[in-house]
Amino acid sequence: MAMAQSAGKRFLSKFGIYFVLLLTSVIVLFPFYMTVLTAFKQPADARNFILALPEKWNLSNFQQVLKRGGYWPALQNSTIVTIFATIGTLLLNTILSYFLGRNQHKKFFNFSYYWFIIGIFIPFQVVMIPLVVMGKTFGMLNIPGLICMHIALSFPTNVFLMTGFVKGVPRDVDEAAMIDGCGPIRTFYQIIAPMMSPIIATALVLTVLGVWNDFTLPLVILQRGEKTLPLFIYNYRTKYITNFNLAFAAYTLSMIPPMVVYLFCQKYIIKGLAAGAVKG
Repeated sequence: MAMAQSAGKRFLSKFGIYFVLLLTSVIVLFPFYMTVLTAFKQPADARNFILALPEKWNLSNFQQVLKRGGYWPALQNSTIVTIFATIGTLLLNTILSYFLGRNQHKKFFNFSYYWFIIGIFIPFQVVMIPLVVMGKTFGMLNIPGLICMHIALSFPTNVFLMTGFVKGVPRDVDEAAMIDGCGPIRTFYQIIAPMMSPIIATALVLTVLGVWNDFTLPLVILQRGEKTLPLFIYNYRTKYITNFNLAFAAYTLSMIPPMVVYLFCQKYIIKGLAAGAVKG
């Protein structure tokens, strides 16, 4: 009797876990399913029941998006901003996090660490207007200014994760490097940085996704008609009508680059997030 009750409890426990996982998967995958499905629909079909399969699979939506005048400049802007913002973010955040993690027992470095991560709790809307004013003052309402602002806004989360990861790397590694004649910079680049590859890959994916998909910051920073892909896609929504089929075709095309980055880095992401967050 006891064994039967125990088996029943295990079954209910497993059933509950699988049900939650299934429900979560449906919630996560539904927007992706809806986006890809609508991208292949005719304009009339796109306004019907969103779960229905297209009566005729239509590739002309993608052709229209690619031929539209503003797509390629927007793609170029998004690519430039994402590449340079990611490089700057990883370079500056890894160096800063290493020195903060190794010197946090000192008051100045400890204060600096908490000064950076307090930004996690400040909504972007609070700093949006000051950023625009600062950008206008220094003539940075353009692509270079957008890159610099993305790098600056990346510090709180990345410093929190990377500093936590560095704390988990034994100090014996640094001491052994010093005995072999390595200075702090050489120790970082040749020894510590390779050991930080999981958290660097995590920061890479988070930065690429954040910059590539960002809508608000380019909206308030870019001037003279410059657009990134999210702003270009928004143009499919007008005052009177929204071209859902073209908009979702553009969404589908814009998902490809970050998905490729994620596929290459996925094995590091969970490991890096867990190590950085727990040890931080």
